[in-house]
Amino acid sequence: MGRTWSTIIDHILLRENMAHRRILRVSVSPRYAAVLIEGDILGVAYSYAFEEFCQPLMVEGEELGEAIVSLLESDCTVSRAIAQAAANAVGQYELREAIAHGRTLSWSELFGREYERGARSVLFVGEIKKVPRIALESGFEVKIVDRNPRSPGTLPDYYYYKYAPKSDLIVVTGSAFARPDIDSLLDTAKPDAIITVVGPSASLPPKVLRRIGVKYQASILIKEPVMVERLVRNNQGHRTFKPYVEDFILEI
Repeated sequence: MGRTWSTIIDHILLRENMAHRRILRVSVSPRYAAVLIEGDILGVAYSYAFEEFCQPLMVEGEELGEAIVSLLESDCTVSRAIAQAAANAVGQYELREAIAHGRTLSWSELFGREYERGARSVLFVGEIKKVPRIALESGFEVKIVDRNPRSPGTLPDYYYYKYAPKSDLIVVTGSAFARPDIDSLLDTAKPDAIITVVGPSASLPPKVLRRIGVKYQASILIKEPVMVERLVRNNQGHRTFKPYVEDFILEI
């Protein structure tokens, strides 16, 4: 299972008010997976179904904690994505309080603050629209890697292991947490690197992210789970979620 997911599982199992909630419904499309748990709490995560054809485990009706453990034991990446969506449902529950009492900021504020503290280089793991430009405008040297590079200047993801050990900031998409190599990705960063997780898949419980070394969380708070779940079933992407979610960047 790995260290990162062991930390996530331990956190969920210790929260009895969450671990024993039943999974009501699982929806999977080529873009996203959505898991609805008791209390009408929805978590979403990038599904990997477009990239990998496999039959995910069926976990509807199971208790949340046990279901996540079973899903993570599967060799099917889609099952692991469903596990992340389930864990993100716990994150949605906890993020309401964290955002209400924490400090939120913009990308310009984040990069400006860390530049003032001496950071000069940022590595993006995954193509993220607009944010690299903000980093460049803030004075950073920018590198971008992706599993399937689509834009000019984006490098194949094996370059991560070249640039991560010398990058001051690492911005990684939340979908990376469904990959079996997530521990290796985090361990390759230099000890004082500033880790930021980003995207709809990044709404894991903030206390867990802080425990594994993440400083900033940039994700979504789902305001209308019924609408977001419907969009996932219809294979819609993050842009269509906008009217029904709140984007945030949180220092954790």
